[in-house]
Amino acid sequence: MSILDLTNENQLNELTQQYKYVIIKFSAEWCNPCKRIQPFYEKKSLEYSNICFTHVDVDLESVRNLCDNYNVEGMPTFLLLQNNNEIYRFSGAKEQELENMLKLCVF
Repeated sequence: MSILDLTNENQLNELTQQYKYVIIKFSAEWCNPCKRIQPFYEKKSLEYSNICFTHVDVDLESVRNLCDNYNVEGMPTFLLLQNNNEIYRFSGAKEQELENMLKLCVF
């Protein structure tokens, strides 16, 4: 599965109904740590077919509510939603932390 770019809250609502697990990566084009973790995030999106991997560009006006609702303050910020409930969160370009998050989704 590829990474889906979220441009509004409705898209996320639809995905959380379709998938048990949804990961959101909040980032910006100008963010160097976001760029650094991107290849690893892409690799993992291909390894885990049971998880919906998404991306939110925090600079898009259409996703302001999404960023505010999840209290995103630093970038990159990763959220794991299970059945539309946040179960894990971390900020920073931390590959091991992303691995830890993904281990929660193995069944």
